[in-house]
Amino acid sequence: MKLLFLFTPFLFATLQGLTQSIDSVVAGLNNIARPILTTDPDYNFGDIEFLKTTLKGSAIIGLGESTHGTEVYTRYKQRLIRFLVSNMGVKTIIDEGDILAAEKVDDYINGRTDGLASVGNLRPAITKITELNWLRAYNRTQPDDQRVHIYGAEVRGYHDIIEKVLSTVPNIEDSDRKVLKRFTEDAGIGYSNFSEAEFKSLNNIITKLKTTHKELPGERYLNLLYQLNDFAYKDRFTKRGFKTRDNYMFENIKAIISKAQGRVIINAHNGHLQKTKFGALALWATC
Repeated sequence: MKLLFLFTPFLFATLQGLTQSIDSVVAGLNNIARPILTTDPDYNFGDIEFLKTTLKGSAIIGLGESTHGTEVYTRYKQRLIRFLVSNMGVKTIIDEGDILAAEKVDDYINGRTDGLASVGNLRPAITKITELNWLRAYNRTQPDDQRVHIYGAEVRGYHDIIEKVLSTVPNIEDSDRKVLKRFTEDAGIGYSNFSEAEFKSLNNIITKLKTTHKELPGERYLNLLYQLNDFAYKDRFTKRGFKTRDNYMFENIKAIISKAQGRVIINAHNGHLQKTKFGALALWATC
């Protein structure tokens, strides 16, 4: 009882201070919050015209989400993307998803292909056919250097990137091909089908091929495969998987932005966009 009595005043003071901090955060949010009139992408932009002033000096605009696949986020992002493209000079959209999938989507919205098979590993806001057709129609009205382009931030899964390596890197030894194929056939959730030795074997092959294929078309895909394998290994056997993944995403995004025309949208989970450490509630970080 004495222990409880000693801690009670401290607990009360802590909760009181926390409540005051929360109140100040809520008051601050109320001062800047704007009501959402609609999530309909086809509605006029009257209620979000204020973004022209708010984002006037912003070259990079983050569109976050607390959960993937939530329909209301997807629809509102579609509306924001249309506004930012048609009214604020956005020419580059970077999705947190797969680089190779984004290449297919970019081909479609820029008229390099008329068909688009089912595309996975990208946020729904930029894979719904209605939005892709809107971007495709918009691009038809623009000169080549003013068209919108879509990029991915990372490679997801071994199959497609290894197929790219096999099709662009010549003279791969049969023994190395066998290892590469093993990773395309048995990659499971969490990469749990692979041993530590197999990860290291693949890494050795990538390193060897990179030394013999510098400045050749296949080098880019080898670099991306290296990123994926490094992340997968660390995610499987260490606690550094997420940090490794985020670091590679940052490097890939930075490279895209360095060549981008106009403003840039980064479409990703809040965990990739927030300035606070992922896993910490932004509210407590503010307090």
